[in-house]
Amino acid sequence: MRSLVGRLADGRLAPVVESEPRLDLSRPSGLRFCGFLLTVAGALLIGVGGLSVWITVGIPNESAHTSLRGTDLGGGDGRVAFVCALLILIGVVLGRLVRSRRHRQMIAALGVTSGVVAIWIAADFIVRGKDRRAVLQALGIPRAMWAQLGAFRDLGSGPYLVLAGGVFCTAGALLTLWWARRIG
Repeated sequence: MRSLVGRLADGRLAPVVESEPRLDLSRPSGLRFCGFLLTVAGALLIGVGGLSVWITVGIPNESAHTSLRGTDLGGGDGRVAFVCALLILIGVVLGRLVRSRRHRQMIAALGVTSGVVAIWIAADFIVRGKDRRAVLQALGIPRAMWAQLGAFRDLGSGPYLVLAGGVFCTAGALLTLWWARRIG
């Protein structure tokens, strides 16, 4: 229980006792702090990566190149990654607001799941992104002509940032989950 100062109806100040604090202001353990830092850094990388350039397509010796950001891709890869980043950040805030061990474990599990989804999206794009239909249609040239024109498709930094962020976030959420299981 915490004592706070509140106003009575007649304007006087009087102590008010809060049955349970709304926000956990205790100093975090080393495990929780490391989990927090990794999770937040991972969410930041995922969010920036989701909005960054994922692939550039063009024809050599031509000035017209098209850079596709993650949010511009037809499959929605960047948008899904960005939503994962938002879910992770919301989970970090909720982790400080909830008091129940079970709820903290559920929030940490959501962070692990979001991190794994981000890793899967980024790894899939890195492996198969250059051959996606959305990428091949970016310049409006039929697929058969790509080889004749010597068109290029270069991966940008976006999927690599999402991949790194997903790894950081998953590691941080696992540390937070471990911490949540240890507290009584």
